[in-house]
Amino acid sequence: MEKLPLGLGKTVFDPGFALSGMPAAMKMLAKSSLAGLESFNAHRRAIAGVYQSGLDSTHTVNEQAGAGPVYTRFPFFAGPKRISPQLYRLGVRRMYPEAIAAEPVIKTYLANPGQPAPGAKQIARNLITLPTHSRITLPIARKILAVLQEEYHC
Repeated sequence: MEKLPLGLGKTVFDPGFALSGMPAAMKMLAKSSLAGLESFNAHRRAIAGVYQSGLDSTHTVNEQAGAGPVYTRFPFFAGPKRISPQLYRLGVRRMYPEAIAAEPVIKTYLANPGQPAPGAKQIARNLITLPTHSRITLPIARKILAVLQEEYHC
C-alpha cells in the first residue's frame, strides 16, 4: 500500500482538465521552491549515479554525451517479471501499466488510434523505475542497487 497517494503506475487522463491561472499562494510556493531546485537536482543525480555505477548498460538508458539528466525516477529495464516485495517496499515501481496508446480513454484522442506501437508495449512491459527523491539516501540507494543486482543478475 502506498503511504502517499502518488498514483505511481497509474495512467490518469482527463481531457476536460480545466486550464486557469495559478493562484497567488501557489505562485509564492513555486517561487520559493525554485531556490532549492539545484540542490534537489544534485541529489537526484547523485542517487542515479549510485544506480548507474552498479548496473550494466543492457538494463539502463544510455545518456547522450554532454547531457545532464535529472532523474525524477531512474529507469531500469527489468523485464516482465513481478517486482519483489523487498524492492516494492524500497519504492521501486512499474512505470506504466501498459502502453499509453493502449489506454482506452486516450485511444480516441490519438491521430492514428489503430497504428501498432510495439516499442511502447515492450517498454511498458519491461520498465521499472527506481526512486531518487530526497528521502532516498546513499545507503538506501546502495541497498536498492544490491537487491537489483541479486534479483536481476546485473
